[in-house]
Amino acid sequence: TDYVGNPAAFGLDASKYISLTPLYYGGLQNSISFKSLHIDFLFQYVRQWGTRQFEFWNGEFGPGYAERGIGNQPVTVLDRWQKPGDNALHAPFSAAVNSVYRTQLTNLSNSDVFYTLNASYVRLKNVSLSWDLPSTFLKKLQLQSGRLYTQGQNLFTMTHYAGLDPETGSITTLPPLRTWTVGIQIVL
Repeated sequence: TDYVGNPAAFGLDASKYISLTPLYYGGLQNSISFKSLHIDFLFQYVRQWGTRQFEFWNGEFGPGYAERGIGNQPVTVLDRWQKPGDNALHAPFSAAVNSVYRTQLTNLSNSDVFYTLNASYVRLKNVSLSWDLPSTFLKKLQLQSGRLYTQGQNLFTMTHYAGLDPETGSITTLPPLRTWTVGIQIVL
């Protein structure tokens, strides 16, 4: 049977391709100040489809296959068929290249239901918190102005996407780095 329980006619169950171009996107940016404290932030939102990446070269190779010595697998391979009636994402492990499981895996991986998933996300792209130094302190040091600040980028992402990063959508590209900067800015 196929992924929805219908009698399978492999090759005839092929589905349409789904565009991976973002359907829509936007952001929320704001600056809030209270006395000498300032906070600025930017949230980014993207509604898109992504590829499951199937962690195995898009279904070309089954779990445990060691292409050119690359044999490490993600923990998701443990969600596999183990006995008749199991409702799992991946086929059972098999060393046989021409096994029935490999055929089913290849056909299933060509299905848009299997291969695509909701990769929408909300990400806190930027946040900055700063404090203006008191004028009495600045006068003592003979400074015109000064502030302490901290800035962060890519601090967290809310998504149901199970891959490394919904923005890159790749198993070979790392997500944007999470960075923090702390500093002082003065004007003599």
